[in-house]
Amino acid sequence: MAPTPKNPSFKRGALALCGAMALLALAACSDRGSDTAVPPLPSTPATPAPAVQPAQPAQPAQPAQPAQPAQPAQPAQPAQPAQPAQPAQPAQPAQPAQPAQPAQPAQPAQPAQPALPGAAGSQAPATGLSTPIEPVRPVAPMGAAGAPATGQTRGVNAQVQGAAPAGLTVRVKSIEMGADATVLDISASFSNPLTGSTKLAFGQTFLETAEGQRLMLKRPDDNRDLRILAGDTMEGRLVFLGSVPANATQLRLVINEGASGNDLIGPGLVMQLPVKQ
Repeated sequence: MAPTPKNPSFKRGALALCGAMALLALAACSDRGSDTAVPPLPSTPATPAPAVQPAQPAQPAQPAQPAQPAQPAQPAQPAQPAQPAQPAQPAQPAQPAQPAQPAQPAQPAQPAQPALPGAAGSQAPATGLSTPIEPVRPVAPMGAAGAPATGQTRGVNAQVQGAAPAGLTVRVKSIEMGADATVLDISASFSNPLTGSTKLAFGQTFLETAEGQRLMLKRPDDNRDLRILAGDTMEGRLVFLGSVPANATQLRLVINEGASGNDLIGPGLVMQLPVKQ
């Protein structure tokens, strides 16, 4: 036997605990006797668990497709060399339009002039000229007593032709040399599609001797510049003031001194004229 404790308070506590437990047990029994019996709940039949499907066998893994070999890289095309730029063509300058020349009124026909004395075979100026040259007779030289001197006029059959690039053609048929004037029997024609006329005396026109003497042109009153229409011919006599030395063998006819032969307004022209037969 286990030894009993000798402490009286311990005994009293244990007795009280036992009594309390007995009271609780009694009360539980009385409660159960007074409770109404509860009918049991109807049981629900258990739902049968679905049958477990058998596991499908694993599909065998597809063999890996072999990798396609990489296409070899195409070699790069060499760059085409740049074409050199074509040099720009210079613009052609526009040609200035030539002004239309007004039509010249027709000149009345001039009567034929008598030939100078002592110049046999001299020709009178033709009619129907573009602009007729004034036929001027040289003044007959006077003798010591005031009478006209004889044998002072001499003539030369020259037949010399000259042409300027602008389209002017001059033909000297004969030369009459007097004491106070020198006369040239000429025909002049002009043709150029770029202009309607030109001038024989637009500048200085003269005869020049070998010594440098100038016999200046006596300009006609009605055609001071000796204008010729394009496509026309002018015939007549040009008078130059002054005499030619008796020993002269050649003269120079200078038309429009210093001008270019291509000048359309007044082309330059120089002609050598023999004065000895």
